[in-house]
Amino acid sequence: MPEPQPTDRFDHEERLRRDLETARQEIAESILAIRRRVVTPFDWRAAIRRRPVPVLMGGVVVGFTVALLTSARWKDGP
Repeated sequence: MPEPQPTDRFDHEERLRRDLETARQEIAESILAIRRRVVTPFDWRAAIRRRPVPVLMGGVVVGFTVALLTSARWKDGP
């Protein structure tokens, strides 16, 4: 088996570095895509920006319901 020439070794190392950098970039892009898919459904601020009136109305309804339930409980006694 012939010994690798210095230029062959340099080319091989350079190719490995490029492949590693490409793999790092692909992994970073995959992580960002996963993060977007996971975080977006639970981003309440974005939901408010997209639909402020329905979110506000939902908050009013939930608040009113909680107030009614807690006040009824206190009127009847513990």
